[in-house]
Amino acid sequence: MPTFLGDFEGAASNRAEKFHRAVQSVWDQSLMNWELIIVVDGCPIAAAEAMRYAGSERITVMKVPKQRRWSGACRNFGLSVATGAYAIYLDSDDRYGPDHLLKVGTGLKAANWPTWGALDEQVWNPTAHQWETRLVMDLLANRSGKIHAGTQNIVHRTDMGIEWPAIEHRAPGFGYAAEDHAMVKSLEKIAAPVYIAGADQYLMHAPGLYDL
Repeated sequence: MPTFLGDFEGAASNRAEKFHRAVQSVWDQSLMNWELIIVVDGCPIAAAEAMRYAGSERITVMKVPKQRRWSGACRNFGLSVATGAYAIYLDSDDRYGPDHLLKVGTGLKAANWPTWGALDEQVWNPTAHQWETRLVMDLLANRSGKIHAGTQNIVHRTDMGIEWPAIEHRAPGFGYAAEDHAMVKSLEKIAAPVYIAGADQYLMHAPGLYDL
């Protein structure tokens, strides 16, 4: 979980509160065989909030110097110390449903422990006032010429030796999308993703659309 709680264009509101909500959603998992690595990217506010979890049995807090890059560099720091067989990602302003890791683990086992898996996500429909499933296989389908799968749409083995690409933030709106797309393309060069149904993760903030 890369964690930067400062203000920037398009950021969610009440970021510190949402960060603790995200951490709590991991604590509340029905499957408890997990470790959470929080990587603080040179942000004093995030460092202060994250240190509340220092010393927790299942949580590691890493503080790294400020990067001239987006979250991928921080994810690589986390991967470098991860001890689990698989890595999965959660943005600090989103949350998991209580059975998310159980469903992902069940899906990985059923697929005989694949190299990587593709996960759906729950997105809010402001017009209908309800959660709807956004299918990752549609996001990966390149129907508009681009991959739209994001960070939380993937789970992959930690022994692959693969890293998030080093993409600098040179202009507004450039960073996250390019980084996610490059990572997915790197994974696709190794193997096709196994679709894991039933993912229970919630996109709580979509810039310009909603902020929950």
